[in-house]
Amino acid sequence: MNSKPFKTIEEQINILESRGMIVDHDKAKDSLMRNGYYNVINGYKDFFLEDDNKFIPGTRFYDLDTLFQVDKLLSKAFFSSSLDIERMFKTNLAYFLSEKFGEKEADYLNTKNYITGRNIEKDVWQIDKTIDIFKNLISENIEPITHYRKKYNNVPPWILFTRATFGNVYYLYKLCKGDIKTKVVSSMLKVSSDCIDNLSKQVFSDIILLILQFRNRTAHANRTYNFEIKASNSFLPYSEAFYKPFNIDKTAHKNNICRTNAFAFIASIYYLDKNNYLLLREQVVQILNFYKSVQAQNYKQFLLALGIPNDFTDIKIEKILPSI
Repeated sequence: MNSKPFKTIEEQINILESRGMIVDHDKAKDSLMRNGYYNVINGYKDFFLEDDNKFIPGTRFYDLDTLFQVDKLLSKAFFSSSLDIERMFKTNLAYFLSEKFGEKEADYLNTKNYITGRNIEKDVWQIDKTIDIFKNLISENIEPITHYRKKYNNVPPWILFTRATFGNVYYLYKLCKGDIKTKVVSSMLKVSSDCIDNLSKQVFSDIILLILQFRNRTAHANRTYNFEIKASNSFLPYSEAFYKPFNIDKTAHKNNICRTNAFAFIASIYYLDKNNYLLLREQVVQILNFYKSVQAQNYKQFLLALGIPNDFTDIKIEKILPSI
């Protein structure tokens, strides 16, 4: 197999020009040395390709670099929002596990307190693997776990979860029994536990997974604006409480509007945490209005990539994203 040969910055620019791009050499050199050819060009060329090898006539390096910079701002906003949800989710799960089982790791990490989940191999179930992850984490020399292990000979869940990944805690939640899930959902949505039904639990679980995947995506500086998580057809079922504020009806939902993409991420933050959403909304409105001011010809395509329905793309973004 042939390797990918090294190219100097000038050679990289020559390749772009040979493919029909208009390049300001000084600005392109600066951007390519800061961000890398792969990140700027391969990551954001799709808007501007006429075919696999040629750019649409008139395409400038500035166009790709602007999309890259705008997506970077969007990614930072999404990452910040997802961290707040992660913290709140971990705090709530730790609280209700402690409330029911106590703070002793032998109790709240007892597999009998959870459902088994899928059978992974002979006599080994999902819950076994999940609990092992947390027990291994307790044995590691990382603070504040080490301090609690040495001083108290026990690591309570509210400490353990601070060093566990969002994914680890999410999968433990998935294996919790119904009463714990009801309390977590009720607390985070700020509604009575009597209002929490199976649909509420599924919507909650799905949007936590969606936020988790966007959190991991943005944490590693990957493209955000057109990212979609992989999900089954049953993912994020229609719920008026979730979709109505964004004017998404059942027909739009059946057409996969606002289910797995950036638009769904924004709606998820609205659903879970209104204060968090207000800040995110302000940032998204600023970012999109900036992009519209400098790339009006590509603005609609950008909205579609975010998952905004085609019928909404001529509406001001301030109207698409509800205020509180």
